[in-house]
Amino acid sequence: MDERQTDSVPPEPRASARAGFLHAAHSANEQENRCPSISHTAYLGLGSNLGDRLGSLRAAVYALDKHDGIRVDRDHGVAAVYETSPVGGPRDQPLYLNSAVRITTTLDPHFLLFSILHIESDLGRERGERWSARTIDIDILLYDHLTLDEERLTIPHPRLHERRFVLAPLSDIAGDMTHPGLGLSIQELARKLDVNGPSERVVRLPDQLLLVRPTPPAAKR
Repeated sequence: MDERQTDSVPPEPRASARAGFLHAAHSANEQENRCPSISHTAYLGLGSNLGDRLGSLRAAVYALDKHDGIRVDRDHGVAAVYETSPVGGPRDQPLYLNSAVRITTTLDPHFLLFSILHIESDLGRERGERWSARTIDIDILLYDHLTLDEERLTIPHPRLHERRFVLAPLSDIAGDMTHPGLGLSIQELARKLDVNGPSERVVRLPDQLLLVRPTPPAAKR
């Protein structure tokens, strides 16, 4: 999850809050096992500005697609990759690569977040200073037409409409989708920000970059 965009997941959550969240996630998983699977559509934002940035994004797409209860729409739901300037956080950070994907999932929003946190950890994410550089970010941007405002999870993403690095890739795969809280399409929000928003570097890179399977790490001797 990206502290550039939301405070939903603080770097060092208190034990009681974390325990409550884990309990809620496991309860959601148990409910999922008891009930017939219902498929939901969600949109996730991806970002990286440390190490092999493109490799990290590819690894995130691959890990999401292999996770139980999550499937990436690889035919029509993978956005282009954009190189973007950092927003907030420490000065002199490297540029980011950002993208977005559409997934279908049988996980409820809380357990989807729980799964994303595990994937980020598996891919080497370490949480430090707020909005600092990171190897990988995966954010829930939209989930069906749900609106949710809780201590640890807000849907739609609370700063979605303020960030070109989110709206540019999201417009590639969900341009006509209406923001549940603002009543404007993603493309309309992007155009509005282009006119009225602050200047940000957002450069589109060639298409299909994320559909390449990630290179596995070299075996240790």
